[in-house]
Amino acid sequence: MEKRKRIAVYIDGSNLYYKLKELGIKNTTYFQYGNMAKWLAEDNGTVVARRYYVGSVRAKQKDKKAMKMQKNQVKLFNHLRSLKEGFSIQRGYLMKNDGVFHEKGVDVKMAVDLLVGA
Repeated sequence: MEKRKRIAVYIDGSNLYYKLKELGIKNTTYFQYGNMAKWLAEDNGTVVARRYYVGSVRAKQKDKKAMKMQKNQVKLFNHLRSLKEGFSIQRGYLMKNDGVFHEKGVDVKMAVDLLVGA
């Protein structure tokens, strides 16, 4: 009897967000991430871990853009953690430089998890 493979799906949230926008998917907050994980695994095994890696927004009351981003991110996190989607969220942070946000620490977290999981 063949043993089923155990599959972990790790998503770089920022890269996926921009790809979904490029494809014309408007509501990325409520995208079916769990179904995408199943599709990626196909019939090759069982998905045993689902992780979503993203820079966490820390908003100051004066920064309207950051406050809106934080509000939307909370909705996304709640959706991802729902029973239907089943993701754990691994957070880096966002650093603002000259009015532009840059993600920090996410790639390192993902790389470490990949090595430990291997």
